[in-house]
Amino acid sequence: MFISALVEILESWAFGKQLKVAAKQDLDYWTNRVNSPNFSIQAFDAFVTQLPDVLLVQWKQRESSAGRSGMTGETQVFSSKYTASLMGMTQKFYCKGYFFTRGKRTGVCIQSFKKA
Repeated sequence: MFISALVEILESWAFGKQLKVAAKQDLDYWTNRVNSPNFSIQAFDAFVTQLPDVLLVQWKQRESSAGRSGMTGETQVFSSKYTASLMGMTQKFYCKGYFFTRGKRTGVCIQSFKKA
């Protein structure tokens, strides 16, 4: 239990920075979510530039390998809640997705980006 908690803390240390870099390299952003629509990709771009390098993140197994990078992406999804000022308003955001290519984190698929 201690080891898994330590790994989670270490992953969180560089997560914000990894997400920023991956989003600039290759971004697969889900814009057509029907049941729970995402904010615009422009809002995500503004959000990701504000992220601190250290960000608390939760990881869980991906449920599907569908999508553009589903077969080559990481096997776990990340999710995080973060409070930020965006367009003059302070809001709590929820972000969920996964990195690709497996083991390299050269891009990111954002499945959810909405109000928490």
